[in-house]
Amino acid sequence: MLEKGSVERLEDGLKRIRSRGGKINIPAFPPTNASEGALPIDPDFQKKRKVSSRHNGHDVWGPVEPPEKLGIHGTNVAVDWDICEADGICIEVCPVSMYEWAETPGHRTSERKSDPIREGDCIQCLVCESQCLVQAIKISTGPS
Repeated sequence: MLEKGSVERLEDGLKRIRSRGGKINIPAFPPTNASEGALPIDPDFQKKRKVSSRHNGHDVWGPVEPPEKLGIHGTNVAVDWDICEADGICIEVCPVSMYEWAETPGHRTSERKSDPIREGDCIQCLVCESQCLVQAIKISTGPS
C-alpha cells in the first residue's frame, strides 16, 4: 500500500525522467564491477554486519575505517559506499529525490557518494537498484 503523497512523488519523478528523454536502462543481465575485483552489495549485510554509527539520519553498517572503508549507508535503502563509483544514475532516476551527494575525500573509487538521506521516502520502485552499474544499492522490499 502506498503512503499518502507517494503517487504524486512518483508522478513528479516520472515527469523528470521524461524531461531527460525518458530513457531508463534496465540491463538484461546486471553487470558487475568485476574488473576491479569488487562484488555487488551483500543482500544479507544486515545479518553479517553491525551498525557502527549514524549519518544524515540513517544507519551506517561497518566496518568503517575512513578513508579506505566507508561501510554501507542506510538499511531499507542501502548504498555500499566502498563500491559506489558515483556515476549519479541513482540520483537522476529516483522518482522521490531520496539521494544527495556526500563528500568522501580520499576514497579509492570516488571522492563523493550517493547518500540515501531521505530513506523513509523510498517507494520501493527499484529503479535506482536496477540502474546502478556496479550494484552498490540494495532496496529492501519486505517489512523492516
